[in-house]
Amino acid sequence: MPGACRDPSSRCARGWLLTGTTTAGEAVRVRGCGLFDLPPDGRIRRKDSYWEIVGCPPG
Repeated sequence: MPGACRDPSSRCARGWLLTGTTTAGEAVRVRGCGLFDLPPDGRIRRKDSYWEIVGCPPG
């Protein structure tokens, strides 16, 4: 992943944006981030994700 987690000695974060269309034809945008805990071997020990829907239509 370009720009993500370059130092595998501790923790890092990565932001993302998902876009798509519902079956009803409405646009959907979801943005979020992943938080990673990386031990010295560089393998992911823990990953937490947080997200929110951007511009959610009422109702």
